[in-house]
Amino acid sequence: MKPPKTYDALTRAIVVRFDSLSPQLRSIAHYATDHPNEIAITTLAEIARRIDVQPSSLVRFAQTLGFAGFSEMQRLYRSQLMLSFAHYRDRATTGLPHREGAADAPEESLLHRFVADSIGALQRLVDEVPAERLERAAKLLADSRQVYTLGQGRGFPVAFFVGFNLTRLQKPVVILDGVGGTLPLRQMADLITPRDALLVSSFWPYTPLVVDLAAEKAQAGIPVVAITDGPLSPLAAKATVSLEARYESEQNLRSFVPAMCLAQALTMAVGERLEDAEPATTAPPKPHRSRRANRQ
Repeated sequence: MKPPKTYDALTRAIVVRFDSLSPQLRSIAHYATDHPNEIAITTLAEIARRIDVQPSSLVRFAQTLGFAGFSEMQRLYRSQLMLSFAHYRDRATTGLPHREGAADAPEESLLHRFVADSIGALQRLVDEVPAERLERAAKLLADSRQVYTLGQGRGFPVAFFVGFNLTRLQKPVVILDGVGGTLPLRQMADLITPRDALLVSSFWPYTPLVVDLAAEKAQAGIPVVAITDGPLSPLAAKATVSLEARYESEQNLRSFVPAMCLAQALTMAVGERLEDAEPATTAPPKPHRSRRANRQ
C-alpha cells in the first residue's frame, strides 16, 4: 500500500479505513483528525501520553496507512498545516498548567484563553474549508424549494441560526424543533421531498436522532448539508456536502465560534445566490400617445 502524498489524501485514507481499525487505532484516528496541528509539532511520546496509548500503537497506525513509520506521516502534517502566530499563541495559553494567582494575570485569564482558542480555530477554519465546498453547499440550499434545518443539543443553535436568517432572506424554511406541541420531528421530517434540502448540525458525541434522519434522507435522494466537527463525524459520511468546524482546545467547554462563523458564511453565500437569481426589475414602458391625442 502506497502512503498518501497530501494531507487531504491522508484524511480521506483515515476516513476510508476507519471502520476496519481496532478500537485503539480508532482513538488515534480521532485524535489525528481532531488535532492535526498537535500531530505536526508534538513528540511521539507526548502524543501517546495524551491519547493514552503506547508509542508503538502510533507507529502501527502510520504503517496501516502505508507509511514506513510515524515520523514519515508526521512530516506530511508539518508540510501541509499552516502554523500561524495565532495558533502558537493558542498553544502557549491553553497548554499552561494552572497555578496560584494565574487568573489575576491578564495573559493567563480565562477570557484570554478562550479568545486565543477561538482565534486559532478560526484560522484553521479558513485553511480547512475549501471555498468551492462552501459554494456547493450554498447552491444546494438556494436551489431547493424549501430548506429544513435540524440540530439538537450543541447543534441546535447552529441549525436555528441558519434557518432563522434564511427566513429573513425570504427563503422558505422549516426549523425542525418540535417546540410548542408541533408535530414530532420524525413526522415533520416525512414532509421533506427531493426538491427540498436538509441542513443538519451535530457535534461529538453526536445526537442519534440527527444522525439517523440525515442518513435516511440522504438515502432517499434528498440533498443534505452538514455542519459538524470533522471528517470522522457520522454526518460527514452521509451528507451531500459536509462543512467541518474543528475546534482544538484543552478547555472542557468547547467554543461555538468556528461553527457559528461557518454558519454565518454559509447563510451569506445562500443570500448572494438568491439575490443573483432574482429577475431584474425594469421600469414599465410609458404609454404611447399619438399626436392627435396630444392636440386634444
